[in-house]
This record gives sequence, structure tokens and C-alpha cells, in this order.
Amino acid sequence: MGSLEKLSDEIQTRTYWRWSKQDFYPEESFKNRNNYLSALSQTCSRFKDRLLSRSADSFELGELRKQSENEMKRCLNWWDLVWFGFGSVIGAGIFVLTGQEAHNHAGPAIVLS
Repeated sequence: MGSLEKLSDEIQTRTYWRWSKQDFYPEESFKNRNNYLSALSQTCSRFKDRLLSRSADSFELGELRKQSENEMKRCLNWWDLVWFGFGSVIGAGIFVLTGQEAHNHAGPAIVLS
């Protein structure tokens, strides 16, 4: 009965904002202390393997597409991009002006404000 419930959980489609316990607690190495210590002892060799290995871009893209629930499409037109650029410039200007005013008038008290 327990394996049937696990199978039905895996088959059930998930929406974008729904998470399961396995998303936050996925690794077998964190289930108990012995598994954790075993995984910790393998950390150095696993890091070395990952650092020195290289994978193809097509493989990485394929893996990301398998993990992603939503397909990423190019859906912005020129009008959207113009307003995106406009908002970026205005937004950056607001942050710069705020920083300058804080520097010139607030001094160290900016941390408290």
C-alpha cells in the first residue's frame, strides 16, 4: 500500500507553486548520522571530480529542460523590450540618486534609517 501511494505521488502533476517534502529534504545522506558522515567523507573526492570534469552544453540544456516544469519561450516583442530598457534606466537612476543623497546628507546614520 505504501509503494502504491509513492507511485501515485510521483505520477501526480504538480503546479508551479506546489512543493513537496522531498524538494527540501531530498538526499538520502541527511536521513541519519551514519549516512551523513559517509557522505561527508566523500565530499573532497566528489568536489575534485566535479571540478575537473566537463559536460557538453547540449547535455546541460537537456537536463535543465527535464527538471523545468514550464517551457521557456521567447515571447517579448520590441515594445516590451523598449519599456524594459526604459524601466531599467529609470530604476538605476533612482537607486543612484538615493545613494548619493544618503551619502551627502545621512552619513553613517543610513544604517539606522
